[in-house]
Amino acid sequence: MAEITPREREILALIAQGKRCRDIAASLGVAVHTVRKHRTNICEKAGLHGTGQLAAYAIRVNAQAAPVGGNAEQINAAATEHSQLLASLSDRERHVLRLVGQGLTSKEIARHLLISPATVRKHRENISRRLALHGLAPLALLAHQAYLA
Repeated sequence: MAEITPREREILALIAQGKRCRDIAASLGVAVHTVRKHRTNICEKAGLHGTGQLAAYAIRVNAQAAPVGGNAEQINAAATEHSQLLASLSDRERHVLRLVGQGLTSKEIARHLLISPATVRKHRENISRRLALHGLAPLALLAHQAYLA
């Protein structure tokens, strides 16, 4: 596997924060196309297929690189916020969210849950709408923080 460049690591860190391509491009002062190309290169180097896997990988890589921080008060506040957000979701939506956090695609989630990929996409759409999240990376980040951290 080829080595990930410092710029690609920088982009991974921003993906792990739930940023979209255009937000990453604006913060780095580069074109959106450049960010997309870096994302493609990262996927090829890491053997990833799709945005969900890239988001989960970025979160995992940055969780390993960043020291565990925050005092007990901050950790408890974050846990409370996550539980309140997740309480507004159905059991099936929470299950789909957990699988999104693991980097599974809609097709893989559908196979796992024995439902249609269109149903999975609808669940993801409902989760995004209820939690006011836009894009797959913020969903993966929330899932990681709520279920995998």
